[in-house]
Amino acid sequence: MKGRMNRRRFTGFLIGAGAALATGSKLIMPARALSDDEDNKLINAVASYMTAFADAWDNGYPVDWHQFAGAAMALRAVERFYGLDGALESLYGQDEVATWAGDWAYQEGSWDAFHALVSLGYIFPLAEWTSDFDQKQSFQQSNVWINGTGPLSSDIPDCAGWAQCPPYPDTFIAPPSDSGLDDFTRQTVEPPPEPWYSVTSPWIPKVPAVNGFTIWVHNYPKVNKCNTSKWTVYLLAGTVLAMDLLGMKQRFPKYEAAARAVTYIMTGVSIYLCS
Repeated sequence: MKGRMNRRRFTGFLIGAGAALATGSKLIMPARALSDDEDNKLINAVASYMTAFADAWDNGYPVDWHQFAGAAMALRAVERFYGLDGALESLYGQDEVATWAGDWAYQEGSWDAFHALVSLGYIFPLAEWTSDFDQKQSFQQSNVWINGTGPLSSDIPDCAGWAQCPPYPDTFIAPPSDSGLDDFTRQTVEPPPEPWYSVTSPWIPKVPAVNGFTIWVHNYPKVNKCNTSKWTVYLLAGTVLAMDLLGMKQRFPKYEAAARAVTYIMTGVSIYLCS
């Protein structure tokens, strides 16, 4: 299947990524439409929206879980584009989280399948606390194959098969300084809302279909959601170190604030699901 990983390919990834990082060279990645400026705008929005989200949640104010899912998934897509998977591979055997992620990605068949499963923690609160979850579904088949036999997928009955593209995201409005508009226009026109991500992006985590994504997510036992959400948090804890190797904080000054805000909120979600 396309994108699946064998041990030889996996070992080659480790060697290649490690050599690239050791020499300070940038990992080679396919081109895409977004530029550094666009990614900086998105990361700044994640930092702004999620910091405000955390403050509101802490103080008992209503929060929008559609915004959280969109921002968290978008940040993961940006991290993957800039080399998260390769950076984790380069830390294999040196860092606990990276070693776990590499082993489980191998067992799940690919990094794409691994991220589809470990990112479910972002989707659980969207399903739990939004009334129109069904209407948010893309219902588009992706090219990501889930084998159903890995440590994450084996916990989800009947999930083997082609994953589905994730739910449609909410939108964000970039800060005026990130809008790309001239000074005069910024004072008279509000930047238009933009979706957090495209559901067909190759970097965005997909979701297991299981004969109807909304049905199984609603019926998935809380204890299983608890276990999966712990892995979501665990990967978040190791992601910042991996991205440090790629100079993410230097390239995008608000990246660390964005990552910490998402981790803080997801930790709270996990505590709720495990209570």
